Amino acid sequence: MPGAMDSSRVTVTGSVRDQTGAERLNSVIGYACALADADGNDRVLGKVAGLHDRTGALTVTWKVGPTADEMRYFTLAWGSSVGARSDDVRHETPDPVV
Repeated sequence: MPGAMDSSRVTVTGSVRDQTGAERLNSVIGYACALADADGNDRVLGKVAGLHDRTGALTVTWKVGPTADEMRYFTLAWGSSVGARSDDVRHETPDPVV
């Protein structure tokens, strides 16, 4: 599906609005998309409304309820060298997690 992994449709915000924070969140999106792609999942980014970094804690806001694997993509990305090397990830979901 064309555009399924288009990160320009995901809002990125942080507690400090600076270019470095936005770059880090965009890198996290890229990392999570690479994990999803390796799993054959080209739908994950279309489910994400936004990412917010509040002092090292990542909040992923979902438009559509994610699977456990989809949440794991962002947790792994945030814990990596492109993220905050932290396991502090919160998921705000509109639907029950599948």
